[in-house]
Amino acid sequence: MSRRTLLHRATVQEGLGVASRPHHSVLLDGERIVAVLPEAQAPLHDPDVDVLDLDGRTVMPGMTLGHTHIAYLNVLDGRETLSSTRSRR
Repeated sequence: MSRRTLLHRATVQEGLGVASRPHHSVLLDGERIVAVLPEAQAPLHDPDVDVLDLDGRTVMPGMTLGHTHIAYLNVLDGRETLSSTRSRR
């Protein structure tokens, strides 16, 4: 059996379009997630679990769309952002 790791006191962002979950823990068995649970239910005293206290930092899956554009200048609609050859007004 691989070593288990607990990412404790985290904000979990699932990447599924739902709100982030503050005050949660993620239990890993090797490279697999085996549980996402509220902090109060975390196995903190299990001798076979390494605990990493994340102090509210965010845990999120890889390969999610994790960027945004705060503002575009002189853009009337979203189609204008798709073409770099269109002249700006």
